[in-house]
Amino acid sequence: MSQSPQFVVKQMDYTTVCTLPTPAENGVSITPERIWSQNAGRSSSTGLFVGDVIARKYTVSITYDQLDEDEVQPLIALTDTTVPFWRLDFPFGGNQKSMVCYIPPPTYQVKRWDKERQKYVFEGVKLEFIQQ
Repeated sequence: MSQSPQFVVKQMDYTTVCTLPTPAENGVSITPERIWSQNAGRSSSTGLFVGDVIARKYTVSITYDQLDEDEVQPLIALTDTTVPFWRLDFPFGGNQKSMVCYIPPPTYQVKRWDKERQKYVFEGVKLEFIQQ
Protein backbone atom coordinates (compact mmCIF):
# COMPACT_ATOMS: atom_id res chain seq x y z
CA MET A 1 0.00 0.00 0.00
CA SER A 2 1.50 3.35 -0.99
CA GLN A 3 1.96 6.23 1.42
CA SER A 4 0.13 9.52 1.05
CA PRO A 5 2.36 12.18 -0.50
CA GLN A 6 3.88 14.42 2.14
CA PHE A 7 3.86 18.19 2.21
CA VAL A 8 6.57 19.56 4.50
CA VAL A 9 7.15 23.21 5.44
CA LYS A 10 10.53 24.29 6.82
CA GLN A 11 12.00 27.53 8.06
CA MET A 12 14.90 28.56 5.88
CA ASP A 13 17.33 27.82 8.74
CA TYR A 14 15.57 24.45 9.39
CA THR A 15 14.81 25.35 13.03
CA THR A 16 11.12 24.62 12.48
CA VAL A 17 9.82 21.72 10.39
CA CYS A 18 6.09 21.06 10.00
CA THR A 19 4.68 18.02 8.18
CA LEU A 20 1.23 19.07 6.99
CA PRO A 21 -1.87 16.90 7.46
CA THR A 22 -3.00 14.81 4.50
CA PRO A 23 -5.00 17.06 2.12
CA ALA A 24 -8.59 16.39 1.14
CA GLU A 25 -9.17 14.22 -1.91
CA ASN A 26 -8.59 16.56 -4.89
CA GLY A 27 -7.51 19.14 -2.31
CA VAL A 28 -4.24 20.22 -3.94
CA SER A 29 -3.97 22.67 -6.81
CA ILE A 30 -0.79 23.96 -8.39
CA THR A 31 -1.12 27.14 -10.43
CA PRO A 32 1.69 28.38 -12.67
CA GLU A 33 1.97 32.19 -12.69
CA ARG A 34 3.71 34.24 -15.38
CA ILE A 35 5.90 37.12 -14.25
CA TRP A 36 5.97 39.79 -16.93
CA SER A 37 8.67 42.32 -17.76
CA GLN A 38 8.30 45.87 -16.44
CA ASN A 39 7.33 47.16 -19.91
CA ALA A 40 4.41 44.73 -20.27
CA GLY A 41 0.93 46.04 -20.96
CA ARG A 42 -1.35 47.24 -23.75
CA SER A 43 0.30 49.00 -26.65
CA SER A 44 -1.04 52.54 -27.04
CA SER A 45 -0.81 52.29 -30.84
CA THR A 46 -2.30 48.81 -31.48
CA GLY A 47 -4.10 47.91 -28.27
CA LEU A 48 -2.36 44.52 -28.28
CA PHE A 49 -0.76 43.13 -25.15
CA VAL A 50 3.04 43.33 -25.35
CA GLY A 51 5.91 42.36 -23.07
CA ASP A 52 8.12 39.46 -22.14
CA VAL A 53 7.61 36.67 -19.65
CA ILE A 54 10.70 36.85 -17.44
CA ALA A 55 9.89 34.06 -14.97
CA ARG A 56 7.37 31.42 -14.04
CA LYS A 57 6.37 31.06 -10.40
CA TYR A 58 3.88 28.73 -8.73
CA THR A 59 1.10 28.96 -6.17
CA VAL A 60 0.30 25.73 -4.31
CA SER A 61 -3.10 25.60 -2.58
CA ILE A 62 -3.95 22.84 -0.11
CA THR A 63 -7.46 22.28 1.21
CA TYR A 64 -8.53 20.02 4.08
CA ASP A 65 -12.03 18.61 4.65
CA GLN A 66 -12.05 18.74 8.45
CA LEU A 67 -9.39 19.47 11.04
CA ASP A 68 -9.68 19.92 14.78
CA GLU A 69 -8.05 22.68 16.85
CA ASP A 70 -4.87 20.69 17.45
CA GLU A 71 -4.42 20.16 13.70
CA VAL A 72 -5.19 23.78 12.75
CA GLN A 73 -2.91 25.42 15.36
CA PRO A 74 0.39 24.49 13.65
CA LEU A 75 -0.97 25.83 10.35
CA ILE A 76 -1.87 29.15 11.96
CA ALA A 77 1.54 29.23 13.68
CA LEU A 78 3.26 29.08 10.25
CA THR A 79 1.80 32.48 9.42
CA ASP A 80 1.73 34.04 12.88
CA THR A 81 5.46 34.73 12.91
CA THR A 82 8.03 37.26 11.78
CA VAL A 83 9.56 34.67 9.43
CA PRO A 84 8.58 35.94 5.97
CA PHE A 85 9.63 33.01 3.78
CA TRP A 86 9.48 29.24 4.18
CA ARG A 87 10.52 26.24 2.11
CA LEU A 88 7.74 23.94 0.92
CA ASP A 89 8.61 20.39 -0.17
CA PHE A 90 5.74 18.82 -2.11
CA PRO A 91 5.03 15.99 -4.58
CA PHE A 92 4.80 17.07 -8.20
CA GLY A 93 4.80 14.90 -11.32
CA GLY A 94 6.06 11.82 -9.47
CA ASN A 95 8.97 13.71 -7.86
CA GLN A 96 9.51 15.89 -4.79
CA LYS A 97 9.73 19.58 -5.62
CA SER A 98 10.86 22.42 -3.35
CA MET A 99 10.15 26.11 -3.46
CA VAL A 100 10.74 29.13 -1.24
CA CYS A 101 7.41 30.76 -0.55
CA TYR A 102 5.28 33.19 1.40
CA ILE A 103 2.33 31.75 3.34
CA PRO A 104 -0.71 34.01 3.82
CA PRO A 105 -2.90 33.23 6.87
CA PRO A 106 -5.11 30.16 6.35
CA THR A 107 -8.82 30.47 5.71
CA TYR A 108 -11.27 28.21 7.50
CA GLN A 109 -14.80 27.94 8.81
CA VAL A 110 -15.77 26.76 12.27
CA LYS A 111 -18.03 23.77 11.69
CA ARG A 112 -19.00 22.74 15.20
CA TRP A 113 -18.01 22.23 18.81
CA ASP A 114 -17.19 18.59 19.49
CA LYS A 115 -18.55 18.07 23.03
CA GLU A 116 -16.97 14.67 23.45
CA ARG A 117 -13.45 15.86 22.60
CA GLN A 118 -13.97 19.42 23.90
CA LYS A 119 -12.56 20.92 20.69
CA TYR A 120 -13.73 22.95 17.75
CA VAL A 121 -13.84 21.24 14.38
CA PHE A 122 -13.05 23.33 11.30
CA GLU A 123 -13.92 22.62 7.68
CA GLY A 124 -12.66 23.93 4.38
CA VAL A 125 -9.27 24.86 5.84
CA LYS A 126 -7.12 26.23 3.03
CA LEU A 127 -3.43 27.11 2.96
CA GLU A 128 -1.69 28.83 0.07
CA PHE A 129 2.01 28.85 -0.68
CA ILE A 130 3.09 31.62 -3.06
CA GLN A 131 6.53 31.18 -4.57
CA GLN A 132 8.99 33.98 -3.84
